[in-house]
Amino acid sequence: MVTLIAIVYGSTERCVPTNTFLVHIVDTLSQSLESTASDGPSGDTITPQGVYSFTPAYTDAGHYSVAALASDGNAYSSCILALTVNNSNRRPVFQTDKPALFYQITKGALLTMPFHATDQDGEDIYYSVASTSLPRPESVVQGDSTVTWQSLASDSGRFSLVLHATDLIDTAVATIDIAAGNFNLPPNITVAGYQSGDTMKVKEMDTLQFVTVVTDPNPTDITVLATPLNKPDSAHFDITTGIFSYRPNYLVSSAITDYTFGNIAFVATDNGVPVLSDTFVIHLQVVNVNNAPVLNRIPDTTVYEGDTLALHITATDINSDYIHLYVDFSRDSALFIDSGNGAGLFTWRPGYAD
Repeated sequence: MVTLIAIVYGSTERCVPTNTFLVHIVDTLSQSLESTASDGPSGDTITPQGVYSFTPAYTDAGHYSVAALASDGNAYSSCILALTVNNSNRRPVFQTDKPALFYQITKGALLTMPFHATDQDGEDIYYSVASTSLPRPESVVQGDSTVTWQSLASDSGRFSLVLHATDLIDTAVATIDIAAGNFNLPPNITVAGYQSGDTMKVKEMDTLQFVTVVTDPNPTDITVLATPLNKPDSAHFDITTGIFSYRPNYLVSSAITDYTFGNIAFVATDNGVPVLSDTFVIHLQVVNVNNAPVLNRIPDTTVYEGDTLALHITATDINSDYIHLYVDFSRDSALFIDSGNGAGLFTWRPGYAD
Protein backbone atom coordinates (compact mmCIF):
# COMPACT_ATOMS: atom_id res chain seq x y z
CA MET A 1 0.00 0.00 0.00
CA VAL A 2 1.22 3.50 -0.86
CA THR A 3 0.33 6.40 1.41
CA LEU A 4 0.69 10.05 0.28
CA ILE A 5 1.03 12.68 3.03
CA ALA A 6 1.06 16.47 2.32
CA ILE A 7 2.61 18.80 4.89
CA VAL A 8 2.30 22.61 4.62
CA TYR A 9 4.87 24.60 6.57
CA GLY A 10 3.33 27.42 8.63
CA SER A 11 -0.31 26.52 7.96
CA THR A 12 -2.38 23.50 7.04
CA GLU A 13 -5.08 25.54 5.32
CA ARG A 14 -3.58 28.34 3.27
CA CYS A 15 -0.36 29.56 1.63
CA VAL A 16 1.43 32.88 1.89
CA PRO A 17 4.15 34.01 -0.59
CA THR A 18 7.31 31.82 -0.61
CA ASN A 19 5.73 28.97 1.43
CA THR A 20 6.80 25.52 0.21
CA PHE A 21 4.64 22.40 0.07
CA LEU A 22 6.48 19.15 0.80
CA VAL A 23 4.85 15.94 -0.33
CA HIS A 24 6.24 12.98 1.55
CA ILE A 25 5.60 9.60 0.02
CA VAL A 26 5.73 6.62 2.31
CA ASP A 27 5.85 3.19 0.75
CA THR A 28 5.23 0.47 3.32
CA LEU A 29 6.55 -2.04 0.81
CA SER A 30 9.77 -0.03 0.33
CA GLN A 31 9.25 -0.06 -3.45
CA SER A 32 10.65 2.49 -5.94
CA LEU A 33 8.17 5.35 -6.40
CA GLU A 34 7.44 8.08 -8.92
CA SER A 35 5.35 11.21 -8.26
CA THR A 36 3.61 13.84 -10.41
CA ALA A 37 1.41 16.91 -9.87
CA SER A 38 -1.17 18.47 -12.18
CA ASP A 39 -3.72 21.31 -12.32
CA GLY A 40 -1.48 23.50 -10.20
CA PRO A 41 -0.52 27.12 -10.79
CA SER A 42 1.98 28.09 -13.48
CA GLY A 43 5.57 27.64 -12.32
CA ASP A 44 4.98 24.96 -9.70
CA THR A 45 7.24 21.90 -9.64
CA ILE A 46 7.40 18.44 -8.10
CA THR A 47 10.44 16.17 -7.94
CA PRO A 48 10.42 12.36 -8.49
CA GLN A 49 10.95 12.13 -4.75
CA GLY A 50 7.65 13.94 -4.17
CA VAL A 51 8.86 17.42 -3.16
CA TYR A 52 6.32 19.97 -4.44
CA SER A 53 7.22 23.66 -4.45
CA PHE A 54 5.72 26.91 -5.69
CA THR A 55 6.85 30.51 -5.22
CA PRO A 56 3.98 32.79 -6.25
CA ALA A 57 4.54 36.03 -8.14
CA TYR A 58 2.64 39.21 -7.33
CA THR A 59 0.08 38.34 -10.00
CA ASP A 60 -0.68 34.83 -8.69
CA ALA A 61 -3.21 35.65 -5.96
CA GLY A 62 -6.12 33.18 -5.99
CA HIS A 63 -7.22 29.65 -5.16
CA TYR A 64 -5.70 26.52 -6.67
CA SER A 65 -6.25 22.77 -6.42
CA VAL A 66 -3.12 20.68 -6.95
CA ALA A 67 -3.59 17.00 -7.74
CA ALA A 68 -0.56 14.94 -6.56
CA LEU A 69 -0.05 11.33 -7.67
CA ALA A 70 2.45 8.74 -6.38
CA SER A 71 3.02 5.43 -8.16
CA ASP A 72 5.31 2.42 -7.75
CA GLY A 73 4.52 1.18 -11.24
CA ASN A 74 1.75 -1.12 -10.09
CA ALA A 75 -0.44 0.81 -7.68
CA TYR A 76 -0.83 4.51 -7.05
CA SER A 77 -2.23 6.90 -4.50
CA SER A 78 -3.31 10.54 -4.92
CA CYS A 79 -4.46 13.55 -2.98
CA ILE A 80 -5.65 17.10 -3.63
CA LEU A 81 -3.74 20.05 -2.17
CA ALA A 82 -5.90 23.14 -1.63
CA LEU A 83 -3.64 26.14 -2.22
CA THR A 84 -4.55 29.76 -1.53
CA VAL A 85 -2.23 32.62 -2.50
CA ASN A 86 -3.05 35.85 -0.67
CA ASN A 87 -2.49 39.21 -2.33
CA SER A 88 0.57 41.17 -1.17
CA ASN A 89 0.40 44.91 -1.73
CA ARG A 90 3.48 46.77 -2.94
CA ARG A 91 3.93 50.26 -1.62
CA PRO A 92 4.32 53.21 -4.01
CA VAL A 93 7.85 54.31 -4.89
CA PHE A 94 9.01 57.91 -5.32
CA GLN A 95 10.83 58.58 -8.57
CA THR A 96 14.53 59.46 -8.26
CA ASP A 97 14.98 63.21 -7.61
CA LYS A 98 11.22 63.75 -7.52
CA PRO A 99 11.48 65.04 -4.93
CA ALA A 100 15.18 65.57 -4.33
CA LEU A 101 16.25 64.93 -0.76
CA PHE A 102 18.02 68.30 -0.44
CA TYR A 103 17.19 71.79 -1.67
CA GLN A 104 19.19 74.96 -1.16
CA ILE A 105 17.35 78.26 -1.56
CA THR A 106 18.29 81.92 -1.30
CA LYS A 107 16.22 83.89 1.16
CA GLY A 108 13.26 85.53 -0.55
CA ALA A 109 13.15 83.06 -3.48
CA LEU A 110 10.36 80.68 -4.46
CA LEU A 111 11.16 77.01 -3.86
CA THR A 112 9.53 74.49 -6.21
CA MET A 113 9.83 70.79 -5.40
CA PRO A 114 8.51 68.41 -8.09
CA PHE A 115 7.35 64.95 -7.06
CA HIS A 116 6.19 61.76 -8.75
CA ALA A 117 5.63 58.21 -7.52
CA THR A 118 4.71 54.95 -9.22
CA ASP A 119 2.71 51.95 -8.02
CA GLN A 120 3.66 48.52 -9.35
CA ASP A 121 0.15 47.23 -8.68
CA GLY A 122 -1.38 49.97 -10.83
CA GLU A 123 -3.33 51.48 -7.95
CA ASP A 124 -4.17 55.17 -7.58
CA ILE A 125 -1.66 57.24 -5.60
CA TYR A 126 -2.60 60.04 -3.23
CA TYR A 127 -0.06 62.65 -2.10
CA SER A 128 0.04 64.79 1.01
CA VAL A 129 2.43 66.98 2.99
CA ALA A 130 2.55 65.09 6.27
CA SER A 131 4.61 67.63 8.23
CA THR A 132 7.03 70.50 7.81
CA SER A 133 9.24 72.75 9.92
CA LEU A 134 9.23 75.50 7.27
CA PRO A 135 8.26 78.97 8.52
CA ARG A 136 4.62 79.80 7.76
CA PRO A 137 3.42 76.26 6.98
CA GLU A 138 0.27 77.76 5.52
CA SER A 139 2.41 79.12 2.65
CA VAL A 140 3.30 75.58 1.56
CA VAL A 141 1.18 74.85 -1.52
CA GLN A 142 0.76 71.30 -2.79
CA GLY A 143 -0.28 70.84 -6.42
CA ASP A 144 -0.73 67.73 -8.56
CA SER A 145 3.00 67.34 -9.17
CA THR A 146 4.81 70.05 -7.16
CA VAL A 147 5.08 71.50 -3.69
CA THR A 148 6.01 75.19 -3.52
CA TRP A 149 7.07 77.47 -0.69
CA GLN A 150 7.67 81.21 -0.90
CA SER A 151 10.52 82.22 1.38
CA LEU A 152 11.04 85.66 2.87
CA ALA A 153 14.21 87.68 3.36
CA SER A 154 14.04 86.84 7.05
CA ASP A 155 13.99 83.06 6.50
CA SER A 156 17.33 81.46 7.30
CA GLY A 157 18.31 78.01 8.54
CA ARG A 158 17.68 74.32 7.95
CA PHE A 159 14.14 73.05 7.60
CA SER A 160 12.40 69.82 6.63
CA LEU A 161 9.28 68.69 4.82
CA VAL A 162 7.81 65.19 4.84
CA LEU A 163 5.85 64.11 1.76
CA HIS A 164 3.65 61.01 1.64
CA ALA A 165 2.50 58.93 -1.35
CA THR A 166 -0.08 56.27 -0.50
CA ASP A 167 -2.25 53.74 -2.31
CA LEU A 168 -4.48 53.69 0.83
CA ILE A 169 -2.79 50.48 1.95
CA ASP A 170 0.93 51.28 2.16
CA THR A 171 2.70 54.64 2.17
CA ALA A 172 5.99 55.85 0.72
CA VAL A 173 7.71 58.59 2.70
CA ALA A 174 10.11 61.25 1.36
CA THR A 175 11.86 63.49 3.87
CA ILE A 176 13.20 66.65 2.23
CA ASP A 177 15.99 68.74 3.77
CA ILE A 178 15.81 72.46 2.92
CA ALA A 179 18.51 75.06 3.55
CA ALA A 180 17.62 78.78 3.29
CA GLY A 181 20.22 81.52 3.47
CA ASN A 182 22.39 83.89 1.47
CA PHE A 183 23.40 81.33 -1.14
CA ASN A 184 24.15 82.01 -4.77
CA LEU A 185 22.35 79.45 -6.89
CA PRO A 186 22.92 78.90 -10.62
CA PRO A 187 20.53 80.31 -13.21
CA ASN A 188 18.37 77.96 -15.23
CA ILE A 189 17.78 77.86 -19.01
CA THR A 190 14.64 76.23 -20.39
CA VAL A 191 13.20 75.77 -23.88
CA ALA A 192 9.51 74.84 -24.02
CA GLY A 193 9.03 71.24 -25.11
CA TYR A 194 12.72 70.28 -25.01
CA GLN A 195 15.34 69.03 -22.59
CA SER A 196 19.01 69.85 -22.77
CA GLY A 197 20.65 67.36 -25.14
CA ASP A 198 17.57 66.91 -27.36
CA THR A 199 17.70 66.99 -31.16
CA MET A 200 15.75 69.63 -33.07
CA LYS A 201 14.97 69.03 -36.75
CA VAL A 202 14.35 71.57 -39.50
CA LYS A 203 13.90 71.06 -43.24
CA GLU A 204 15.95 73.01 -45.74
CA MET A 205 14.35 76.40 -46.45
CA ASP A 206 12.00 76.05 -43.45
CA THR A 207 12.43 78.28 -40.39
CA LEU A 208 13.18 76.92 -36.94
CA GLN A 209 12.45 79.34 -34.10
CA PHE A 210 12.32 78.91 -30.35
CA VAL A 211 12.76 80.99 -27.20
CA THR A 212 15.32 80.34 -24.50
CA VAL A 213 13.98 81.41 -21.09
CA VAL A 214 16.40 82.19 -18.27
CA THR A 215 15.39 82.28 -14.62
CA ASP A 216 17.53 82.85 -11.54
CA PRO A 217 16.51 81.73 -8.03
CA ASN A 218 18.42 84.71 -6.61
CA PRO A 219 16.09 87.69 -7.02
CA THR A 220 18.91 90.27 -6.99
CA ASP A 221 21.21 88.55 -9.48
CA ILE A 222 21.71 89.90 -12.98
CA THR A 223 21.93 87.05 -15.48
CA VAL A 224 23.50 87.44 -18.92
CA LEU A 225 22.63 85.13 -21.83
CA ALA A 226 25.54 84.75 -24.24
CA THR A 227 25.55 84.04 -27.97
CA PRO A 228 25.30 80.25 -28.34
CA LEU A 229 28.48 78.37 -29.11
CA ASN A 230 28.79 76.43 -32.38
CA LYS A 231 25.65 77.92 -33.90
CA PRO A 232 25.31 77.92 -37.72
CA ASP A 233 26.70 81.06 -39.33
CA SER A 234 23.34 82.06 -40.78
CA ALA A 235 21.43 81.47 -37.54
CA HIS A 236 20.27 84.51 -35.58
CA PHE A 237 20.11 84.79 -31.79
CA ASP A 238 18.82 87.76 -29.81
CA ILE A 239 20.50 87.80 -26.40
CA THR A 240 17.86 90.21 -25.09
CA THR A 241 14.73 88.28 -26.01
CA GLY A 242 16.34 84.82 -26.13
CA ILE A 243 14.85 84.12 -29.57
CA PHE A 244 16.83 81.74 -31.79
CA SER A 245 15.92 81.47 -35.49
CA TYR A 246 17.49 79.56 -38.35
CA ARG A 247 16.50 79.00 -41.97
CA PRO A 248 18.93 76.59 -43.67
CA ASN A 249 19.38 76.74 -47.43
CA TYR A 250 19.41 73.78 -49.80
CA LEU A 251 23.18 73.36 -49.55
CA VAL A 252 23.39 72.50 -45.84
CA SER A 253 22.65 68.78 -46.20
CA SER A 254 23.51 66.42 -49.02
CA ALA A 255 21.07 64.49 -51.19
CA ILE A 256 21.88 61.29 -49.34
CA THR A 257 22.08 62.21 -45.67
CA ASP A 258 20.82 64.90 -43.35
CA TYR A 259 23.30 67.14 -41.59
CA THR A 260 23.60 67.46 -37.83
CA PHE A 261 25.45 70.33 -36.22
CA GLY A 262 27.46 69.57 -33.12
CA ASN A 263 26.53 70.71 -29.65
CA ILE A 264 24.98 74.16 -29.90
CA ALA A 265 25.39 75.49 -26.38
CA PHE A 266 23.38 78.30 -24.81
CA VAL A 267 25.08 79.66 -21.70
CA ALA A 268 23.60 81.92 -19.01
CA THR A 269 25.91 83.44 -16.36
CA ASP A 270 24.97 85.39 -13.22
CA ASN A 271 26.92 88.01 -11.25
CA GLY A 272 26.62 86.30 -7.89
CA VAL A 273 29.39 85.15 -5.57
CA PRO A 274 30.66 82.80 -6.72
CA VAL A 275 29.75 83.38 -10.37
CA LEU A 276 27.55 80.52 -11.57
CA SER A 277 26.17 79.52 -14.96
CA ASP A 278 23.85 77.09 -16.71
CA THR A 279 24.25 75.49 -20.14
CA PHE A 280 21.49 74.24 -22.44
CA VAL A 281 22.66 72.08 -25.34
CA ILE A 282 20.76 71.14 -28.50
CA HIS A 283 21.66 69.03 -31.53
CA LEU A 284 20.39 70.70 -34.70
CA GLN A 285 19.57 68.38 -37.59
CA VAL A 286 18.92 69.81 -41.05
CA VAL A 287 16.67 67.48 -43.06
CA ASN A 288 17.45 67.27 -46.74
CA VAL A 289 14.76 68.40 -49.20
CA ASN A 290 15.37 67.27 -52.77
CA ASN A 291 14.48 69.57 -55.65
CA ALA A 292 14.19 68.75 -59.34
CA PRO A 293 17.04 69.98 -61.56
CA VAL A 294 16.36 72.92 -63.85
CA LEU A 295 17.06 72.63 -67.60
CA ASN A 296 18.30 75.93 -68.99
CA ARG A 297 16.38 77.35 -71.92
CA ILE A 298 17.27 75.97 -75.36
CA PRO A 299 16.62 78.54 -78.08
CA ASP A 300 14.68 77.72 -81.22
CA THR A 301 17.16 76.80 -83.95
CA THR A 302 17.09 76.44 -87.75
CA VAL A 303 19.45 74.13 -89.65
CA TYR A 304 19.78 73.42 -93.34
CA GLU A 305 19.83 69.93 -94.79
CA GLY A 306 23.38 68.71 -95.00
CA ASP A 307 24.63 71.16 -92.31
CA THR A 308 25.53 70.15 -88.74
CA LEU A 309 23.50 71.41 -85.79
CA ALA A 310 25.33 71.70 -82.48
CA LEU A 311 23.41 72.53 -79.30
CA HIS A 312 24.98 72.95 -75.88
CA ILE A 313 22.58 71.61 -73.21
CA THR A 314 23.02 72.78 -69.60
CA ALA A 315 21.10 72.22 -66.36
CA THR A 316 21.50 73.22 -62.71
CA ASP A 317 20.51 71.65 -59.39
CA ILE A 318 19.97 73.78 -56.30
CA ASN A 319 20.97 70.81 -54.11
CA SER A 320 24.29 70.48 -55.99
CA ASP A 321 23.33 66.91 -56.80
CA TYR A 322 24.76 64.98 -59.76
CA ILE A 323 22.77 65.66 -62.96
CA HIS A 324 22.31 63.07 -65.69
CA LEU A 325 21.36 64.51 -69.09
CA TYR A 326 19.82 62.63 -71.97
CA VAL A 327 18.02 63.53 -75.24
CA ASP A 328 15.02 61.68 -76.61
CA PHE A 329 15.61 62.13 -80.38
CA SER A 330 15.75 59.06 -82.59
CA ARG A 331 17.69 59.93 -85.71
CA ASP A 332 20.55 57.88 -87.11
CA SER A 333 22.88 60.83 -87.42
CA ALA A 334 21.97 62.40 -84.06
CA LEU A 335 24.49 62.20 -81.23
CA PHE A 336 24.37 63.39 -77.63
CA ILE A 337 27.34 63.42 -75.27
CA ASP A 338 26.68 63.92 -71.53
CA SER A 339 29.74 65.57 -69.95
CA GLY A 340 28.57 64.50 -66.46
CA ASN A 341 28.77 67.98 -64.95
CA GLY A 342 25.35 69.32 -65.90
CA ALA A 343 26.39 70.01 -69.49
CA GLY A 344 26.11 68.07 -72.71
CA LEU A 345 26.48 68.47 -76.48
CA PHE A 346 23.82 67.50 -79.01
CA THR A 347 24.81 67.23 -82.68
CA TRP A 348 22.73 66.34 -85.74
CA ARG A 349 23.33 66.55 -89.45
CA PRO A 350 19.99 66.21 -91.17
CA GLY A 351 19.88 64.50 -94.54
CA TYR A 352 18.11 65.78 -97.66
CA ALA A 353 15.14 63.56 -96.81
CA ASP A 354 14.70 65.10 -93.33
